[in-house]
Amino acid sequence: MSEKAEKLKAELASLSLEDRDEIRAYLESLEAEELTEEEWRALWSEEINRRIEAVKSGKTKLIPWEEVSREMREKYG
Repeated sequence: MSEKAEKLKAELASLSLEDRDEIRAYLESLEAEELTEEEWRALWSEEINRRIEAVKSGKTKLIPWEEVSREMREKYG
């Protein structure tokens, strides 16, 4: 990996989860027309595994549905 890419990785790691998700979606949109079905499946498999590991390691906090539902009702009625 290039020095520029390594520096960018460090900067991306410091962003909020929401910002990283927006950047991930943006990068995926750039590649959307270039990927085959098989490539998409492989990428999603990697992403799912990354998210599972984040939960297992405690980096990601799960929120009970009752709490999410209550917050949505409070915010959107």
